[in-house]
Amino acid sequence: LRWSDRPDLQAYVNQVKIRIDFSQQAYKSVSQGIVHPTRLNHWRQVQALESLAGARPNDDVMVALSSVEVVRSVPNRSSSLTLSRQSQEVDSNVSLYITREPTLITGKYYALVTVVELLPNNYAVVRHYSHDSRQFDGIQDTVYLPQVVPDRNGVFSATARQITKSPLNQTGWYIYGAKNQRGIFTVRAIAPRALFKLQPAKIISGLHKSKDYIHDRYWRGVKQKKGSIDSILLNPRNLPDTELIDSFKEGDRLLLLHTFGGIGGNKQEFAPLGIFFGHFAFGIARVVREPITQELRFKIGYTQVYTQNTTGIVAGSLDWTNFVGDRQFGWLGSRPITDIVVKLDVLQEYNFDGLRRFPLNALAYQLDRMMARYRTGDGTGATFVGPANSCVQDSCQAFYQAINMILTEINNNTQIKNWISANPNHAQTQRLQRLVALNKAIEAKLVPWQTRADWVDPYQSLIGTRLADRPITTVVNALTSWRSLLPRLANDSLAQILLDCGASLWLLQTYQVGGWDEDIEPIAPTKLWI
Repeated sequence: LRWSDRPDLQAYVNQVKIRIDFSQQAYKSVSQGIVHPTRLNHWRQVQALESLAGARPNDDVMVALSSVEVVRSVPNRSSSLTLSRQSQEVDSNVSLYITREPTLITGKYYALVTVVELLPNNYAVVRHYSHDSRQFDGIQDTVYLPQVVPDRNGVFSATARQITKSPLNQTGWYIYGAKNQRGIFTVRAIAPRALFKLQPAKIISGLHKSKDYIHDRYWRGVKQKKGSIDSILLNPRNLPDTELIDSFKEGDRLLLLHTFGGIGGNKQEFAPLGIFFGHFAFGIARVVREPITQELRFKIGYTQVYTQNTTGIVAGSLDWTNFVGDRQFGWLGSRPITDIVVKLDVLQEYNFDGLRRFPLNALAYQLDRMMARYRTGDGTGATFVGPANSCVQDSCQAFYQAINMILTEINNNTQIKNWISANPNHAQTQRLQRLVALNKAIEAKLVPWQTRADWVDPYQSLIGTRLADRPITTVVNALTSWRSLLPRLANDSLAQILLDCGASLWLLQTYQVGGWDEDIEPIAPTKLWI
């Protein structure tokens, strides 16, 4: 498995390449049960693919590749990583060349089923979806739902208990995994089909009503919604409902804002001063035609800027099945989650007579770079979060840098500037002006006092350090960008900015979905400021 020889990609590979030597804080963190890249300690020139594969102590990082070029018998091309099982199974003359980091997934195969009956010893009878009848009257099958291991608080990330009574069982579950040695499909991840369908349960129209919903309403009543989902479409431009839904077309690639909340109930997680910080990340939602049902649906992936942790979640590009749906490591059954799909034309492709620019590609590049740094801790083996560096702060930094990168490239390109001068009234020129306005709004909202130096040059900030190492700089940076301190606050600030720019927002929400665990309840993430 190798990186493409494209100069820009090789520049990225060399930029994030680093030697890893664990700091004393990293060793201490390992002793406390945090999962670190221990197999990479004292390695020289660790590249992005190596830090991804070596992020956990076992060979259990399963990935999917996109835009793969298969090349046979090409000598003298440098390799980023070679993965093999047994030599007789591998054609050594074949190389796979990629242009993006692989995406972590759970399960090589999937099916669409409804659960008919739970059996002893973690087995279940399911009925498959029939393409012909479009009902769950296909073959009947038996699957295995392994008992998950609880976390330190005794919380189970997933349970099959009472899943047949779930309101989502009627519309079906996507189940992901593979057959075990006995030939029985073992369910590693699960996803409610209804969540991803392009059929909102409710549409809220008007800019004022849409902003009010983000400001105060979309996390209301989460305890009462346990076990259910919401699909709410915000329509700030007052488009007709059918026109709005139809605007989400097959092949669309859309920005995503992700937040999750806390775990309450009898097994409530630690919440200092009653604050449930939650988590924030960007992602990409694609509109695809699902092969089994032939329906259009959202396919969601996350770009997770994520520090080392006890469960072994890896900073990287994670598919929904891995970060949310995984029954052992995902959050579907234990936390409330909101994914906001953003449809905004200024984030789509720009084509200036063949010179193409992609804001979402720029965001992916900046986030890939940040996630690679998080995996290595800038060479220390550990990433420490604090007031100025965290999942939300560094994700917002990447977003800010991505838009600036696109605008700088356009401003520095004579051919593009000439095209803009010759076409001042063109729709694309007007769209570009709105992208400039979006960038100014983000800067004014997230960094209202002055632009942080590390938001211009990210390597001025060392994410492998702690507050005590650079106290003054850390506090100043935190105060400069205080609206990106808390996950929900940053998410809501960005959502309101995007609504002002004319974006349609599709909220996909889950509230501890799957089976029923009476010992936990969903808690909304704390916002603190208005």
